[in-house]
Order: sequence, then structure tokens, then C-alpha cells
Amino acid sequence: MDYALHAIARAALMLGATLALGCAAELGTSDGDEQDPPAAGGITTVDNGDGTYTTLVDASDGEAWLTFDFESGERVLEGDEAWDLGFQRFEIKSNGGISGDGRVVVAALAGADFEALERAPGGEYVEDAADGDDEDEDPDYAFLVGDGWYSYDPTDHTLSPQDVLYVVRTVEQGYFKLQMLDYYDEAGSSGFPRFLWAEVDAPAGDISVTEPGRTAAPDAGAP
Repeated sequence: MDYALHAIARAALMLGATLALGCAAELGTSDGDEQDPPAAGGITTVDNGDGTYTTLVDASDGEAWLTFDFESGERVLEGDEAWDLGFQRFEIKSNGGISGDGRVVVAALAGADFEALERAPGGEYVEDAADGDDEDEDPDYAFLVGDGWYSYDPTDHTLSPQDVLYVVRTVEQGYFKLQMLDYYDEAGSSGFPRFLWAEVDAPAGDISVTEPGRTAAPDAGAP
């Protein structure tokens, strides 16, 4: 899915958010282990005991951004300069480029194995950028680079994570790998992104930072 498709998908997601909340039971749930839901508008992180963590975000409010810090594994206020990622329903922004002054950058590794990656890659990373040449007017977030973090099914207006491993350089210049797991809570309600993450070693070589070369969004009736 390219940025043009993301534009269509975004329009559908925004239009269908209210409908999806009312029909949550039809939207599918996570296949993973149950995790206690966060308090409304909250973030919960579980230590998996093997150096990895699973975080669940209640990003169901379409007006508010919830911001997250990798080093603490907790929610921080957006005014706190330590935030690394922000969540608002299906949107994910990073504290760099047009979204913030934290110099957070992201690498997208399609098909990479989460367990096998122990060191962040060198080479190209991207930062959030202003809207490019596509069919919407929304920012070109780093998590939409390439095919984006989600796949959109227009038949039932659901999202599912793409097979992409992300590496995030944080405000504190640490490196963390991240795999998106789901967009629905255990009840099937949309707007609850869940992701697996762990710290990795810094790259052995240099990195370069660019703006996303965007392509596209989901279609009417999406969550």
C-alpha cells in the first residue's frame, strides 16, 4: 500500500471511526496473550521477562495525542521533551522533523525478524515531514514510509499490522526495535495499538536522515 492508498484509507478511517466504535464486536481481536487494558486515555507496558516489553495504548480518542517514552516505558505529557512517539487512533508520529524537536528518527525494515535484530542498522532513517505530493493534506509520518505500518481491508474496514520491523532512535539517542502487533483491544474495539519492543545496540556505521518519500491511505467506513 502506497501513500495514495494511505490517503484513501485515512479518509475512510476518519469517516468510519464512530461507526467502528459502535460495531467493535465485528472488528476482530488480537491473537496474542491478554493484557490488562490501560485506563482511559492511558498507556500500559508489560515486562515480558526476556528483555522485551509489550505496550498497549488507549488511543481511541480521535482528538488527543498520547505520547510515549521508550526509556521509561511510560506515557509522558506531550509538553515533556522526553516523548518519543505519539499515538492518535491509527496515526503514529515521532518527536522529530515537523512533529517535534527531539530529533527522533525511524528506520523501516520490511520482513526483518524481531528476535534476530540486535543492532540498529546504519543507512537511511526518516523523520516526520510536511505533506508531500499525495492525495491528502496530512503530515508524512515516518511510520507511513513505504507501505506504512498497517494494511487496510476495505471489505470489513479493519486494519492489521504490516510485516515491518521499525527501529527508532529516541530523544536520548538510544535505539529501540518495535513491531506493531494489533490495533484492537481484547473486546475488538479499534484505536488500541499494541506493540512489542526492546532496546538494541547503536549502529556500527553512520546513519542518514531524510524525509519520507511518501506514497498513500484506508476507504469509507474504516475504524
